Amino acid sequence: MFFKKLIKIPFIVTLLMITTTASAETPTMSQLADMMEAIKGYTLDVKTTENYMSAMNEMADLAKAKPAVLDSLKAKSKDKDFSVKELSKEMESHPEFSAILKKYNLTGNDFVLIPGAFMQAAMISQASPDMAKMMGATTNPANIEFINKNGDSLMPKMQAGMQHWSALSGE
Repeated sequence: MFFKKLIKIPFIVTLLMITTTASAETPTMSQLADMMEAIKGYTLDVKTTENYMSAMNEMADLAKAKPAVLDSLKAKSKDKDFSVKELSKEMESHPEFSAILKKYNLTGNDFVLIPGAFMQAAMISQASPDMAKMMGATTNPANIEFINKNGDSLMPKMQAGMQHWSALSGE
């Protein structure tokens, strides 16, 4: 599989990257637990994932063109106990981000959870059977199946989008 070579980031680093995308602060253990629980409850699908990738690229371009937009979201999310639910609501309440979410028929929850759900399932699908069994208890089984069916076509797009976001947003 093509994407097998791309999954070299430990899961916790992926969660840290996702959580800190909207916050300049290092997430707390309660935030990580909240994120992991939310990711486990989220189910990926092709259309929403592709829409996420388009929205992520558009938001990265917005962050480059208008750094104050991302700064305002970061400023509001400095609370150490900022939950996934609160971050999702903040994404939806921000005028520029909300417009992009609506354009791609996404919720703030989709935008916050898709990268973690995608990367977690991709890593587990590539793990040894024993490791996959151990890690699988914290993962939505439908997402592992989704990656097994769609990972080869979606992983390069997801990785490119995440790199685009990271480069343009300064994260």
